[in-house]
Amino acid sequence: MSENQQIHAAMENALKNLVKLIKAVQYYPPAHPTLRQALHETAKTLLSLIVDDDEFICAVKKDGFYLGEKPVGHKNPILAKLAPFLFARRINHLMILPDLDINDLQAFARCLTMEATEIHKMGGIHELLMKARVSTIWVNLVEPAQFMELKKELEQEKEQFVGEQDE
Repeated sequence: MSENQQIHAAMENALKNLVKLIKAVQYYPPAHPTLRQALHETAKTLLSLIVDDDEFICAVKKDGFYLGEKPVGHKNPILAKLAPFLFARRINHLMILPDLDINDLQAFARCLTMEATEIHKMGGIHELLMKARVSTIWVNLVEPAQFMELKKELEQEKEQFVGEQDE
């Protein structure tokens, strides 16, 4: 298997795990072992996509997922349903950072469980992720300069929030 095929297979596996995670957050309470397992498995497979401490970016179109111009998992029926599901939530690019946080992943999955119309009424998926202080998963921002400043702000808010909880 070539390196390109390995990356495509790993991405297909990570996206299948994302589907399992979305289902798990719908059915299980936050501390449930099945949800925890789905979170860790999804994080592990997403992090396996990251090479040389770079972020991982894939394109999301109505008909599927793409790395560059190459389709990924087009024959996979699970991904054939996930792509339009994400696309309906106006996700065109999905970026995973090397410091992926389990809590961010859970918040991302929870946001995705909302109906697309609700997401749009609340300002869009990007706005929901900002409100949830998700700083290691980004949608529709593909330029590092765009997300690095926002990431710093969110991480400062997270630290402040944790500090207030400790008090």
